[in-house]
Amino acid sequence: MLFSDPGPPEHIALCYGHGRRERRQVWVSEELATYADFPGLTSVIRVNQVVREHPTGRERDSVQYGVSSLSDLTPDRALALLRGHWEIENRLFYVKDDGLGEDRHVLQHHHSGLVMSLLRGAALTLLRGNCSLWSDREPITGRAQRLAAQPLAAF
Repeated sequence: MLFSDPGPPEHIALCYGHGRRERRQVWVSEELATYADFPGLTSVIRVNQVVREHPTGRERDSVQYGVSSLSDLTPDRALALLRGHWEIENRLFYVKDDGLGEDRHVLQHHHSGLVMSLLRGAALTLLRGNCSLWSDREPITGRAQRLAAQPLAAF
């Protein structure tokens, strides 16, 4: 009911890329902070997102809601936090699972799985760095294949 008639958006963000245009409208309200029985609640966030695919012209829209314990939360900061929520998944876990095959390995002991995960994280740090062995445009999987062929080059 809080956002049933939200009025004009407090913040609008436009993003272009990956064959689509995204438009996000953001509202932040602190009206529920004293009303709701939710520990630490200070802000409620609403984000309307409209995505238009360039090749097909198809549009899809969605509405996201969030709660926050941050005081003085601005709409642009709220959007940045919501968008950054999946960054660790996209930059670390997905790459370890997909590019380095972490989910395909079966290890007998918990400690060996932990050690291998830490080694994969260290390898990603190495592969994301600048090196004379690869160009900045080469994908991480290509860099890993290059080092697999020349393991001593890492040193």
